[in-house]
Amino acid sequence: MRIAVVITADGRHPGWLAAALRSVDDQHPRPAQRCLVLDSSDGAAAADPTGGWTVRRGDWGDPAAAPNEGLAATGAPWVVFWDADNVMPDGFLAAVADAVQQAEPDVGIVYSDIEYVDENLGHGFVWRVPDCDYWSLREDNCVDTASAWRREALELCGGWPRGFGAFEDYALALELTRRGWQARRRDGPPIVMRQHDGRRTQARIRDSGRLTDLWQARTLAIVSLLAGRASTYERWENFLDTAELPRHTSLYVVDNSGDAAFTRRVHQTAHELGVTRQCPGWARTSCSPLEGDVEPPPDAIPRLAEHIRRHASGSCAAVAGAYDFGDGKLCAGRAGGGWGSPVYWHELSDEPIDVECVGGGCTLWAN
Repeated sequence: MRIAVVITADGRHPGWLAAALRSVDDQHPRPAQRCLVLDSSDGAAAADPTGGWTVRRGDWGDPAAAPNEGLAATGAPWVVFWDADNVMPDGFLAAVADAVQQAEPDVGIVYSDIEYVDENLGHGFVWRVPDCDYWSLREDNCVDTASAWRREALELCGGWPRGFGAFEDYALALELTRRGWQARRRDGPPIVMRQHDGRRTQARIRDSGRLTDLWQARTLAIVSLLAGRASTYERWENFLDTAELPRHTSLYVVDNSGDAAFTRRVHQTAHELGVTRQCPGWARTSCSPLEGDVEPPPDAIPRLAEHIRRHASGSCAAVAGAYDFGDGKLCAGRAGGGWGSPVYWHELSDEPIDVECVGGGCTLWAN
């Protein structure tokens, strides 16, 4: 068995933790390593498990800290991270072992179906997760924390990322696949996942933080077209300096000025923004053209992204910010009439409207 199992617990629901420990101990064959990481201010919140377990305790209060502690405490080539409120069904690890044995060298994640049950492990239904590729994973997450993760891939990505709330597993899956690793679904017993109000996902839904976490997990490219207009340049700089952007944002500048001094200024601005915004220029899942004479509000891009997210399974590929094209006309044309059938400011409501064409000033495209 080339697999380590790391159970992470926060000290609550000790009965559920005991059940999770037993479910791992009952696997045949057993994992190569078993590690319990308890993130709790109460050091006695959980009794030590039976022999064969490595135990790590801390008071981190961060969902990424416990799996990283477990990663450091183990050495097997593959690691399954298991939440203490889940139960590992019979045959689960054997199926995972078969899948990782057959995995190609570029497979970094082997993920499972999920059976959702109530707090007493009853009334369950199984989500047969889809076979995903690079782009479909960026539309929706099908990779759970309890997937099998290749250690080499995790270590090359710096381990579990911090600051993504309920979506640190999704952020990690996006990062691995961004670096060229593949994710593969396996057949066999599913993860048995309790549904209860204490789950972090439910808590983030209640406090309206779920979409914020998802926005931070995403990646974005801004393609900015500059024609050398010095009069609007500072406004362009100000937007990029103050806009609400996800952590992984790339900036691509097309400088059509033909002015060497202007080009040097652009290079300097891009360098300073890369430092202050910590946007080193990585791959993207959405692309937003930004023209140099357009100054959107700082929250423009997440507002556009929210509309695309709500219609991810439909035909919405682009959402544009409205701006004046002159005489009260928006830079957009109605379906059937194109630019010859303009939309006017006074016709706008608070909801997006369908059009045939838009300008590229501030438009978010789903890649």
